[in-house]
Amino acid sequence: MRTTTTNTSSSTSRVEESIDEKEEKPIIEDKLQRKEDEDEGEEKTHAKEEEEDGNDDDDDDEGEGNKSPVVVHLTPQQMSQRQETQLKHIVFGIAASSNLWSTRKEYIKTWWRPKQTRGVVWLDQKVPTQRNEGLPEIRISSDTSKFKYTNRQGQRSALRISRIVTETLKLGMEDVRWFVMGDDDTVFVVDNVVSVLNKYDHRHFYYVGSSSESHYDVYGDLLGLLGAHPVTPLVSLHHLDVVEPIFPGMTRVRSVRHLMESVNQDSSSIIQQSICYDKNRYWSISVSWGYVVQILRGVMSPRELEMPSRTFLNWYKRADYTAYAFNTRPVYKHPCEKPFVYYMSRTHYDSTKKQTIGVYMRNKYSKSPHCRWRMDSPDKITSIVVMKRRDPLRWKRSPRRDCCRIIPSRKSSSTMYLMVSNCRDGEVTEL
Repeated sequence: MRTTTTNTSSSTSRVEESIDEKEEKPIIEDKLQRKEDEDEGEEKTHAKEEEEDGNDDDDDDEGEGNKSPVVVHLTPQQMSQRQETQLKHIVFGIAASSNLWSTRKEYIKTWWRPKQTRGVVWLDQKVPTQRNEGLPEIRISSDTSKFKYTNRQGQRSALRISRIVTETLKLGMEDVRWFVMGDDDTVFVVDNVVSVLNKYDHRHFYYVGSSSESHYDVYGDLLGLLGAHPVTPLVSLHHLDVVEPIFPGMTRVRSVRHLMESVNQDSSSIIQQSICYDKNRYWSISVSWGYVVQILRGVMSPRELEMPSRTFLNWYKRADYTAYAFNTRPVYKHPCEKPFVYYMSRTHYDSTKKQTIGVYMRNKYSKSPHCRWRMDSPDKITSIVVMKRRDPLRWKRSPRRDCCRIIPSRKSSSTMYLMVSNCRDGEVTEL
C-alpha cells in the first residue's frame, strides 16, 4: 500500500525494445500509409501485386478502406529461437515511503529473490541501509515540483509514484521485456507473474493492471476473499497494512511468510478453490489450497460456495455489497451455518508419493457456537490433511477448478483426509 496515494493498484506496462539492425528482428510490412490520390493512387504491396496478376475480386475490398493491419512475419529461424518470458526479463519498480520503510521492507523480503529478481525501490528520501539485507537496489525519486497537481482530494506525492515506470526505464537495463510496478506493501507471487506475462507477446504494447488479473482493494478479514478465489493465478496481495493478518495469531509479515511456504511448494495452485461433499454426514467442504479449508453443515451448491463471503469491507470502509465488481454472499449469522475453519499449519513435499502434503488445523481463536441441528458436527474434526500433486502447467491448459475427494481412513476419527487433483474425465462437483 502507498501511504501517499489512495489509488494503489499494482500495474504492468511494456516498453518497446530498442532495435539493433545487426540482430534478426521481425520483418514488419507497414501498410498504413494513406493514398495521396484515393481515385488514382496504388499501394505498392505484395497484396497489390497479386491483384495485378489477375485477382480482380479484391478490388472492391481495397477500395473500401485506406488502412490494412500491420503484418508481423517471423522467419523460421526466429520461430525456433523464440524464448519464453522468464523472470530475468521482468523488472520491478517498487514505490516506497521513507516514513514506513523500516516495516514495509519486511514485506518485500518475503518475495524478493536476491540475484534472481531484478528491480529498484524508489523512495522519497534517503533511509539507513544495511548490507546483504536481501532487498532490491534503493534509489531516490527525481524532483516533481515542476509538475502541476490540481486534484484537491489527492496528494501531490502521487506524481512521484506515477513516474516510477518512466524512471525505471531510463536506467537502461538490458534484456527487459516487462516493467512491473507495485507498492512497498505489495507481495508478488513472482512465478505467477511470469506465467501471466508469458501469455502476451512482449514485442507489442500491453498494459496489464488496475484492475489487474487478481487484485481487489478491501479492508478487514481476507478469509472470505481468499477462501473463494476465482479461477485465475494469484499474482499479488495488496494493502496488507490495512487488512487483518491472513493467519490468526501471527503478525502480518509472519502470515505472509507462512503462506509462502505453500507458494514455494506449488505457486500455480496457491489458494485455488476446490469443493467436495461428505455424503454420509451432509457436509460441504471448500478447500483453498495452501491457505484454508472450511467445513459447513448441510449442502451448499458449488455456485454459492464459489462466491466470497463478506468478511471484508470495501475500500471506503462501508459494508456495501453493491460496491464490488464481483458477486458476494453474506456472512451467515445462524450458529449452525457458520463454517469450521482450518488454516494451513505446515506443508512438505513427499518425494516417495510425489505429493505435497499439507496439514490444516482448526482455528483455535474462534469457538464454534452451539447448534441444535440433529446432524453430525464438524466440531469433532481437529485437523485436515490435504494431499496434492504439483501442477506447474495448470495455467497452460483451459482454466478449471480442481476436484476434491474425501479419502476414507481408520487412523483417527479427529482427522479428515482429502485428495485434491485435476478432475477426471466426466467428473463434476456434486453431492
